Amino acid sequence: MKPPHDESADGSSDTPPLLCRICKKPVPIETARTDSDGKTVHGDCYAQEINHRDGHAKQEKRSWSAIAKELSQEQDTRNFDELAKELIEALDQAEAERHPPMQKKPDRAD
Repeated sequence: MKPPHDESADGSSDTPPLLCRICKKPVPIETARTDSDGKTVHGDCYAQEINHRDGHAKQEKRSWSAIAKELSQEQDTRNFDELAKELIEALDQAEAERHPPMQKKPDRAD
């Protein structure tokens, strides 16, 4: 007889995916982190949560290259769409920072 806490007691051998406690999205085992309660989280999600909790609610954006890397490995179409939108915004922001709009010089009154 198997112990009651043994998840394989139902005969299934499939391991459920790890889900982030904060965003509820899957967390790859290779990058999984745990919060102070031992719950699975994405490192970025947890860092943002801690920043907000400490009153440092600064909006730290991920780099476009980090988003692109995650997007290249994403297989869930819903997550893929969200990441694609985030990547477009990050690329637009990077472009705006590289080429800020020129300020119009005031007309001189002669």
